[in-house]
Amino acid sequence: MADDLDRHYDGAGQYWNVDPNLLRAVHAVENPKNDPDAVSPSGAIGHMQFMPKTARALNIDPHNPVHSIYGAARLLRENLDRYGNVVDALRAYNDGTDRSKWGNEETMAYPQKVAQNYAAIKGQPQDDPFAGAGMADPQPASKPNGNAFDTMFGKSDEVPKPKAGADPFASVFGKEDASSLPAKAQAHQGTFLGNMVSFGSDAIDSAAAEVIKAGANIIDGVTFHKLHGTQYDPRLFKRAAEQEIADHDDDWGSTASKYGGALVGDAVVGGTLGRFLPGGGNALVRGVTRAAEGAATARLMDQNPLLGALGGAASVPLGAVASKIISKVMARGGAEAAPEAQTASAPLPPSDAPPEAVKLGLLTGPKQADKLAQRIWADYQKGGPAQVIESQIPGVHLTASQATGNAGLAQLERVRRAANPSPFVALEQANTNARNDYLRQIVGTEDQLQAAEAARSAAEASHREAAFGKQSPVDVTPIRNHLADLIAQNRGRDTVQQPLRNVMGQLAAVTEEDGTAMPEHLWNVRKYLGDMVSPRARGTANDGQAAASQLLDLKPTITDVIENGAPGFKKYASAYEELSRPIDAMRFLQSRNLTDAQGNVRLGQLDTMLKAIRREKGKPGVRDADSVNEEQIEALEKLRDDMRLASRIDLGKARGSDTNVNLTTSGRVARMAQGVAPKLAAGAAGMVEGGALGGLLANGAAKVVENRMLGRMANTQAATYDAIDNMLINPRR
Repeated sequence: MADDLDRHYDGAGQYWNVDPNLLRAVHAVENPKNDPDAVSPSGAIGHMQFMPKTARALNIDPHNPVHSIYGAARLLRENLDRYGNVVDALRAYNDGTDRSKWGNEETMAYPQKVAQNYAAIKGQPQDDPFAGAGMADPQPASKPNGNAFDTMFGKSDEVPKPKAGADPFASVFGKEDASSLPAKAQAHQGTFLGNMVSFGSDAIDSAAAEVIKAGANIIDGVTFHKLHGTQYDPRLFKRAAEQEIADHDDDWGSTASKYGGALVGDAVVGGTLGRFLPGGGNALVRGVTRAAEGAATARLMDQNPLLGALGGAASVPLGAVASKIISKVMARGGAEAAPEAQTASAPLPPSDAPPEAVKLGLLTGPKQADKLAQRIWADYQKGGPAQVIESQIPGVHLTASQATGNAGLAQLERVRRAANPSPFVALEQANTNARNDYLRQIVGTEDQLQAAEAARSAAEASHREAAFGKQSPVDVTPIRNHLADLIAQNRGRDTVQQPLRNVMGQLAAVTEEDGTAMPEHLWNVRKYLGDMVSPRARGTANDGQAAASQLLDLKPTITDVIENGAPGFKKYASAYEELSRPIDAMRFLQSRNLTDAQGNVRLGQLDTMLKAIRREKGKPGVRDADSVNEEQIEALEKLRDDMRLASRIDLGKARGSDTNVNLTTSGRVARMAQGVAPKLAAGAAGMVEGGALGGLLANGAAKVVENRMLGRMANTQAATYDAIDNMLINPRR
């Protein structure tokens, strides 16, 4: 690659008057591996390591080695002009033009690294090329003192200026100053794209030159030569314009660009003149008008007025014939290419297109829809961050508004949901299913609860004989007294007292006349307490939900009494409790009605339950919520937080009604889709008709653009909306 690019180092150095070996030395430091797609840790890109912002300012592609070489030459040229020495120019290349940032070790050492490579390229000794040059001075603004650096690069205070021609009228042709990157350096002649860019630039210059010559003649005529010899001499303007065109004689396609651009310039001037002449009437009136325009245009362009008048008059009949032929051919082609365009009901929006339409309008079509969508997306994103948050629930895919919390994107998403609901509804349903599956994994299902209970019963039965094989009757008075106290404490709360009375009835059923009971039977009473608070007991006579905390408080008393008649029971009960813990958690969570009739998670119910669990766990005593472990709570909180993200779509409500936003969005897309092309269609006759050939081209062009614009705009709008919808549904792309 180095051999292929060698001539570009020389070419860029010659154009910007920078030592080509200095460019080679900078490249050797920045990108020694010759990787055109290299990216540094700081984000610098390409052959000469440009930051993206700097590359955009220079209007180059940093991945293109040739672009990078010309861009580096221009940047060094500007730095040399600014600081007057190579050392500071290189520091500015490395770390920008803010001297206050140069004090870091990398920037201070950068010129020396470049000098060492420069010495190697030139075959000079590399032993400390900056010796005595003052480079150890930490002040970045200091100049090197000594001759070593001057020997290497030449005297820093005698920096040559770029070889730019003295052109006081350069701004007329779009060049702000002599250091702006020229079309040749920018396009890199020899490539197809480079030739086309150069050709277009030359044509524009040629058209501008025609307009300038006309303006100069008008000024000269109005002032009666009074400006001759002054700084504003009109003849100087004309000579500058002619010289500009002459400078392009060796460019690719120079003849076509010269005369094609001149024709456009003639048409613009003629059309401008036509605004002061009558534009209607019969063919004779139009012919006279066009003849006057043609003669005046030719006179202003220093051409033959008689030939201009003849051409202008002839453009009327020729233009009418050409218009009919071209419009018929293009209308047929337009119908085949975009049949929906012929039935489009939406009228063309106003033709005063915004700046983005000027940039894209003439070339706008479905292929440019993504660019239009990006512009609309950026416009709605203003005023808020756009950090994309990933859902923590497996299978959930958040939309743009949900993932960013940006009110503008929420507004745009609400409009697109209303206009094209299908993809959004499908995504929403998929997310709902994923959240429901996630909840089921935490709280379990009714079938899973029954299976767990069956497994616990089987395990209990296998160890029951060992626990109660040597049991003896025990006094149940402690249990009866505890129950009586609980009933008395809840006097007036029948919903609590009734479950406790039910337990008292079960206790009486297993108690003998002497006030004793077998531990095995008391164990069944203890299990009855759990049955009363299970989801299956809700709404029945055995519903113990209201008395859940009292029933759980009674369990230890029953356990102690059973232990008195069946030593070792507590160990058996502990194993049973271990099997019961996940069952109790499922019972508790399933009893909280976290889903609606369709089985979808309800955010309000979930949030209320989590708050209640946190509150209950902070209280003393045994509580239902104690069965839910911390891992389950965290998983449920993660689900709740994800569902809160889904509600961010409502942020768009605060920015205006959906109807108004829809109209605004549709109008913006339409204007951007049409660009400036309708201007050419509606105003072509006034802007282009005139001069020798203007009318001939304008009549047909106006009809062609008018017929094709509806189809193009309809296709572009549809593609743009598709791109926007995709961006809203897939904000991470």
